[in-house]
Amino acid sequence: MSVDQANQSNLIWKISGALSAMIIVAAVATPIAKSQRMREIWSYVMSSGVILKAVVMELARIIQFI
Repeated sequence: MSVDQANQSNLIWKISGALSAMIIVAAVATPIAKSQRMREIWSYVMSSGVILKAVVMELARIIQFI
């Protein structure tokens, strides 16, 4: 593994970790929210985080083969 590949791998893991943290925060905050509108917003944040994480992991898989 070259240095560039190692740096790309580290960056992807950091992005994936940040997205995981965002998903966890949204999952905890959703039931705590007092208004229905805030619950919807946290739900959107959580679902968009899941989609972003899937995209990042697929990009990592594609980059690995390049």
